[in-house]
Amino acid sequence: MQLKSLYMPDSIIQNDEFPAHVTWNKNDNLEITVILPETIEIKEVYNVPSEYIENLESSSAKFDEFEVNGYLGFVFKTRLLNESKSIEDVEFIIKDLDTSKTKRFVKQIQLFRPAIELIKTPSNIVIKHDSEDNLIIDEKIHLKNYGNGTALISVKIDSEDGFNMAVPHEIDDFNTKVLHTFETELEGLKSDYPEHSSLLDDFYSLLKEPISLDKDTKAKIESIESNFVSIFEENEKFHEGFSLCIWNAYIKNVQLVTKIESFMSYLNSVGKNKILLLNSIELLKCEKMEGNIKLLIEITDLNYNDYPTIEIPSIAINCEKECKVPIYSLFEWNGESGAGE
Repeated sequence: MQLKSLYMPDSIIQNDEFPAHVTWNKNDNLEITVILPETIEIKEVYNVPSEYIENLESSSAKFDEFEVNGYLGFVFKTRLLNESKSIEDVEFIIKDLDTSKTKRFVKQIQLFRPAIELIKTPSNIVIKHDSEDNLIIDEKIHLKNYGNGTALISVKIDSEDGFNMAVPHEIDDFNTKVLHTFETELEGLKSDYPEHSSLLDDFYSLLKEPISLDKDTKAKIESIESNFVSIFEENEKFHEGFSLCIWNAYIKNVQLVTKIESFMSYLNSVGKNKILLLNSIELLKCEKMEGNIKLLIEITDLNYNDYPTIEIPSIAINCEKECKVPIYSLFEWNGESGAGE
């Protein structure tokens, strides 16, 4: 008995699916048993008779009949765990039915996710300007990602008291024109593919909404993304046309964006700290020189998992004059996180 391959990835973000397969010589008669930890379940099995698929939630499953001998494929589903990282064993027991010889293979997989913690909240933030009118912020809010996955966060104001969030005029103008151009481009695509008009309208509507990580929005994103993936796999021409619509919308308006230097410093920090601030281009508008703000941090990850919202205690803001502060500049991303998605 000689396997050709036994594949399973070595890591996956929690609450996501991952593939695995076993291949062998088609002349060998094998019985394959898979034993799973509590954190993983079988979602799909390929190349077996339908009666084998009835008990997929079991922690173990045995297969000895195959539609085409020599291949057995799986899709496994993981859970969202309390731990940000867990190493799990998936056991494959391969028995040669002709010789009764048995081999045991154990594949390990790391289940990871981000783990955001609020390290430090200043009671007071003083905002000044240097001689060239650059912002000087004396204290910052410290966040750290202790997990291995990338965290996607969005910052909201819970209590305004003379402060509010706004998109820079230049960026707002750029976004408006990009959306207008994109809408025009989509009309041509919808004319060519009327069967996908509803999905394209849903995507365009999503782009017009403010950034949010609430459950309804995440569910909408997942649904639209899943539909696009299925259609793209079936229709490469539609995929190309859709990509061209996005490209044209940006390239026809990119000359409108000229001030990106300060934002680049934030982007350069994303890779090592695994925290991506989705509304990083927004500004905190300080319309008076003294006041208090309360901030909320909504969190998800690249699999749109749900995490508790972090409520930042009230912070006193002192400004020497009315100003606009890039929201990312209020934060410090402490330390580095591990490897992972």
